[in-house]
Amino acid sequence: MKVRYRKGYADRDPAEATTTDLANAFKFPDLYEDFPFEASIDTVSGKLMVRTVIATKDLSFISADARNRCTLEIFGIPFDDDGQPIGEGFLFSKTVELDFNEKELAAFRKDYAKIGPSVEEEFPKGSKDLVVVLRQKLSGKLSAATHPVD
Repeated sequence: MKVRYRKGYADRDPAEATTTDLANAFKFPDLYEDFPFEASIDTVSGKLMVRTVIATKDLSFISADARNRCTLEIFGIPFDDDGQPIGEGFLFSKTVELDFNEKELAAFRKDYAKIGPSVEEEFPKGSKDLVVVLRQKLSGKLSAATHPVD
């Protein structure tokens, strides 16, 4: 059997498609690798610290009105030993807004090879894995990774 697919086609409302893609990134993280990112996870004093890193060259800026914008979002959901999500909704979500003119964007990319949001949350009991999803909201790019929680 030969299976072929094409990412991006759907005959549905764009808002619904965005929500579905984000939900699917948590269910099937290995299928979402639109851009590379690194994540490290530490547990300290009952807190979960997630640090992400993305190369600035991999950020997609959208130009409008002489401005270049990128909205980077980070989401996380913990999963138990049976692969079921723990809790309702996201354990965390964070948004980073980047907005530059052409000169500022060139300086940003020159001065910063990598950036990344960090998140600190209460450590959920019974967590085995944490799925971390980064989304570049304006371009629709998604990347996901599963990390064991020690």
